[in-house]
Amino acid sequence: MVNDYVPNIQVLRQVGIPQRYISFVQVVNSVKEMEFDPLKSNFVLALQVIGKMNMKSWESKKKVMKTMKFLVNDVGLTLEDIARSLGILNRNLEKTHVPRYAVVKISKLRGLIKSGLRISSFITITERMFLKRYVTPFQKDLSLLLDLYKDQKLD
Repeated sequence: MVNDYVPNIQVLRQVGIPQRYISFVQVVNSVKEMEFDPLKSNFVLALQVIGKMNMKSWESKKKVMKTMKFLVNDVGLTLEDIARSLGILNRNLEKTHVPRYAVVKISKLRGLIKSGLRISSFITITERMFLKRYVTPFQKDLSLLLDLYKDQKLD
């Protein structure tokens, strides 16, 4: 799908269309690539979320898309949730999101932490603070929690 747009973007550049407009086209294409339906309101929300990010760094686009898919499909966040906490998109999916979410999910299932927890409260904090709040206090109840967390960070 993206390859279909590359010639169009090149044409836009050749005829002198300013880069800021081409960037918007790239944002729209990114949101389409994430499989958001352009006929639904969440498409516009996705445009806003992606548009607010630093688009100078298109290298990170795929990482952001992968993180967004994880947050929406696996964690169950809405685009509104993500838009309220854009800082969570600056964290590494494999090293931060996945392992921390695994720990929090298990802790919630065991009733050790409240279920209404905002993702930013455990994603955007430091490693030391995460361990202090979400791992160390529960090691007696879930002795393998620290091992799970370390294993998830290595995968």
